[in-house]
Amino acid sequence: MKFSKNIIYCILFVCFALSLLSASSYNPHIKNNIIYNVVNNTAFVNLDKENLYKYKSGTISHSLNFKQNLGTNSVIIAKATIYETHLKYAKIRFSPIQKIKPKILYDISQSPQNGDRFTPLSVRNLYILIAPNYDTYAFITNHYTKARFLPIDLFAMNLKSSNQALPTKSDFTSFCVSNSLSDIVFLLQNELVFVDCYSFKPYKSIKLSQISNNAIVLNAVNNKSQMPFFTNVEEIKNSIFDFSYIETNYTKYYKKLLGI
Repeated sequence: MKFSKNIIYCILFVCFALSLLSASSYNPHIKNNIIYNVVNNTAFVNLDKENLYKYKSGTISHSLNFKQNLGTNSVIIAKATIYETHLKYAKIRFSPIQKIKPKILYDISQSPQNGDRFTPLSVRNLYILIAPNYDTYAFITNHYTKARFLPIDLFAMNLKSSNQALPTKSDFTSFCVSNSLSDIVFLLQNELVFVDCYSFKPYKSIKLSQISNNAIVLNAVNNKSQMPFFTNVEEIKNSIFDFSYIETNYTKYYKKLLGI
């Protein structure tokens, strides 16, 4: 039985299309956090619900066949950010990771590949909280007892030492990296905004009224704001030639910084 050329071409095209589809589709049989279907600088990864947020970031680690006296059998080779989410999986995009000491951890030149592991930053469970005043700061840190909040005074001291009264995106991200933070939490008006440390993009928000119906707490948001945020560190000032700090509104400043 002979097939016409058109039928053969049609069969070949269908096979090719199916191969492309299978190479870029969800696979429920892959274990969570293991990347697959790696194409260029993107991949798929199956994740638990609590990690399925667009703009959340993490690291990509590659397993080694030997320990190299590192005390570990894997190395971090890239960072990645979720750019698309679905019911049980996400699509991530890779980017180079900043090399830190000890350098031997990053001496292996390796691009992400199928089977490498994606670890969300959220596993660190370490945050800084940007709040407008003491009452709101105290309430939130006392409410989230399972979260670890790095003392905000440490960040304030960094700003003070560099004569930087208003923190920039670079100030936040560099502080995150040096202190292995997962998120920055901003209280803006009556809403908690969770911002990923690597992408510096908001990925989740919670109304303060969902946390507490206490009128005192809800009204505390409207109390006088301390600039640049609540801290016990006094006199954080810009250089004498920079007047951008004068009469800056707390909420407007951070909303503009976050692009919301």
